[in-house]
Amino acid sequence: MKTKYDVYWSGLDNGHEGMWKGPIWYQTFKILAENNGANFQDPESPIYKSLEKALPSVAWKSKDSKSATRFRLFFRDAREPWSSTGVINFSELTKTISTTELGKRLARGEISPAEVFIRTMEAHQEAGEKPFSILAGAFLQQEGQDGLTFDQLAVGVMRNYRPDRDNLNDSLKNVSGKKLEGTPLRRFRHILEMLEDVGAISSKDDEVYVAWNSEILERIAGGIVNSPKINMPALNTLIDEFQGDCKKFNLSLTRGIALRLAASLCAKRFLILTGLAGSGKTKLAQAFARWLVPTNFEGDVFIPGAEIQSSNVTYYVKKSDKNSVEFWNAPDEAEATKVTLPREMIQEWASHILNNSIPQTTPARDIREGVKKTSRYSDQLHSFETHLKAAAFAQIASQINKRLEKCYTVLPVGADWTGNENIVGYPDGLQVDKYVAKPALELILHAEQHEHIPHFLILDEMNLSHVERYFADLLSIIESDEGLELYSGDITDSSTWRKTYTEKAIPPRLRQLPENLFIIGTVNVDETTYMFSPKVLDRANVIEFRLNNGDLEGFLGNPAKTDLRKLDGRGEKFGKAFVNTATRSASVSPDVKAAYDAEMLLLFKMLQTHGAEFGYRTAYETARFIHFYKLLGNHINGDISWFPGAFDCVIFQKLLPKLNGSRVKLGPVLKKLWFICVNDVTGRGKDVLKAADEAARSTDKKAEPSVVVPAGALYPLSAEKIGRMWRLLIENGFASFAEA
Repeated sequence: MKTKYDVYWSGLDNGHEGMWKGPIWYQTFKILAENNGANFQDPESPIYKSLEKALPSVAWKSKDSKSATRFRLFFRDAREPWSSTGVINFSELTKTISTTELGKRLARGEISPAEVFIRTMEAHQEAGEKPFSILAGAFLQQEGQDGLTFDQLAVGVMRNYRPDRDNLNDSLKNVSGKKLEGTPLRRFRHILEMLEDVGAISSKDDEVYVAWNSEILERIAGGIVNSPKINMPALNTLIDEFQGDCKKFNLSLTRGIALRLAASLCAKRFLILTGLAGSGKTKLAQAFARWLVPTNFEGDVFIPGAEIQSSNVTYYVKKSDKNSVEFWNAPDEAEATKVTLPREMIQEWASHILNNSIPQTTPARDIREGVKKTSRYSDQLHSFETHLKAAAFAQIASQINKRLEKCYTVLPVGADWTGNENIVGYPDGLQVDKYVAKPALELILHAEQHEHIPHFLILDEMNLSHVERYFADLLSIIESDEGLELYSGDITDSSTWRKTYTEKAIPPRLRQLPENLFIIGTVNVDETTYMFSPKVLDRANVIEFRLNNGDLEGFLGNPAKTDLRKLDGRGEKFGKAFVNTATRSASVSPDVKAAYDAEMLLLFKMLQTHGAEFGYRTAYETARFIHFYKLLGNHINGDISWFPGAFDCVIFQKLLPKLNGSRVKLGPVLKKLWFICVNDVTGRGKDVLKAADEAARSTDKKAEPSVVVPAGALYPLSAEKIGRMWRLLIENGFASFAEA
């Protein structure tokens, strides 16, 4: 299929894309700025000496193939990353470099590298058009939050879409043109990487990109889009808005805890909150759930068992999923005619009716003729006009009459819970058509029907009973994505399903745990509770709550009660984006990948010598946590200052919770972990494992963990916890994470 615009964008560079990576670009800039006035054509220039020392992997000067005594210098033809961004000037006359006014501001820390890149993308032009502005405009015009594929961007946008003259939806359908390859492919990927580096977009995986920060996109678009359609707020503001709302309504919450909470839930849908009784664990879980879920919303009118009334016939919904709905015109299958219609088609009819203010008395055929003019569906499907009219008006009614529905449940765990019937219920043994449902199951089914809305199951004091007994089935399907049988029956025939005593249909099998369901358990440790097994702890992030003197003093100064109702729905705008973010693939950012891999391997080897190593699941989930910690924390590519704090959380939340034992067993492990947590790379020495072993065998009191963490400790959060575990170990001869 022919494309509208015969262009291939070059982007900001033609062959040196790797030099635009944040750490490399900024380190090079700093060295250039420090050597103001140096000759960039002189192989003995201090520029090259400093660069070779700081970034030895780059070929800053190489032997000229035509002469053994001459060099090919990097800045002879590779200046674009610093010249086109306006921070360094390369004089052709004097062959010297000078820092521009913008560069001086960058060197003084008045602006960030991301700001420099955004300005560059705003101004960049090729053949009279602005590639970055066009792409930003496409993301702003995208309806929904599913993202744009690489082919949609490379063909549908670059070669078929201009915001001031083309319809995005029509352009995205035209992606069957020639796919990019070779140099055009490399250059276009670099353009998208630039947008991702400044936080404007984020990649779900290598082929799908989603809008991330609408403010940055609007800046880069530069007014090219008059009315942005994007209805997804930038998730990078979620943490600050949630913390701000909590503070406003007297709920004490640090930004660090808010970030750990959100990043943990995105990384894994199961989170455990532990700590001092009355420290606010359950309140925080409730607050986040109530803040994020809508107070009322458009329910699904096409759930199995629903009745849709037309002027002459009642249509019965027998099956439905996210794509289609099956209607019967009679309750008895022997007498019914079955019609299956796409949900998108029903929405087409509903939109046409609303846009043209069509009254319900209008004949179905008249509506059909109007819809067909712009419909993407066949005339044959439109022949079911009576079904479509009834379904469309039912959907419109549900949109207008939004109803209050609870998308979270706080479930107090009982001390007598010994099986999963307290979670998923059980079939009535006396009435063969009835099912005794429990609140958790009703929430799960509700989440299935509203897949873009986050749902929260909060298990309060979940260790009052043995978690492994009542929660084992849910733990299993969280990991396996397999189903769970509730009773024996035909899942394909909803007319045979058991019903609750309020006539809600219960399927015989849960296909899987909905991806929009998040489970938060709160834990207290005393003589009435049970310890968690490593099986449970390995499947969750664990966040601990403690009070310090400042927290209590602040509360005593203003001992106001928190009214959670005031938080209801204030973060509703983030709900769908939060679900989409939590369900996408994630990986550690390249700028910290080497550091992450090195620390994970170090900890694995160290723990392995004591039989306490972790497996693939922990490695996978910690990588996801690091990814979301960066994104939700609003850290741009090139800024790696956040990484020690993020990895500190990894140790605390994923590795320490599983440690317990006697002094003989646990003592050496804690001393080694203490050594790693309080020392940076320099303090650890070249052979870290050997140094950690020596610290574990040392009889010097200074090598022992302490609740007083040394200033400058690399991982202070984990070090302080290790210090408390060590103190308990010395006092009792035994220690565990939860008790320390």
